[in-house]
Amino acid sequence: LAQAIGRLGNWFNQELFGRPTQLPWGLRIDGDHRPRQFPDVELFHPTFAYEALWNLLLASLIIVVSRRVVLRPGRWFAVYVTGYGLGRLWVESLRIDDATQLLGLRVNIWTSLIAIAGGLLWLFWRGVPVDREATSRLRAGASPADIAALPPSRSELERAMLSAASTRTEADDRKDTDSDA
Repeated sequence: LAQAIGRLGNWFNQELFGRPTQLPWGLRIDGDHRPRQFPDVELFHPTFAYEALWNLLLASLIIVVSRRVVLRPGRWFAVYVTGYGLGRLWVESLRIDDATQLLGLRVNIWTSLIAIAGGLLWLFWRGVPVDREATSRLRAGASPADIAALPPSRSELERAMLSAASTRTEADDRKDTDSDA
């Protein structure tokens, strides 16, 4: 949300706009702020507005979906990083201002690709990001605060106890075998 609000400064400064456009929402740029290669063009893509709208849409999507699905800790931020990277990739492809390039692409495009890859890696690190049991409790009517405050479920505790018990039994068996020898 804060990033979306921050983009409004680009409108006041008439900066970070995109290619020329004839779309009705094109941004009128004063002659003093236009790129030299477009002295007679007045309307440009308002890429900062696209990014602000994308950020609002992404934040809204995360809020709405998180009311139906519980992800493991930290995974919603990974969704945000991935989504932000996707939005920036699109916005950067419209920009025409001078930018450092690497292998023929703007550095910001490379940064977006890295954010997408990193976000996806983080999201799916160690398996499925969805906490199925917590999601079931949420859909059954538990509040997100209740789910966050609940200790591990009985089945999780039972599994841990059984695992610990079997480890102790195996260790005891080895001790018995060693003492018999």
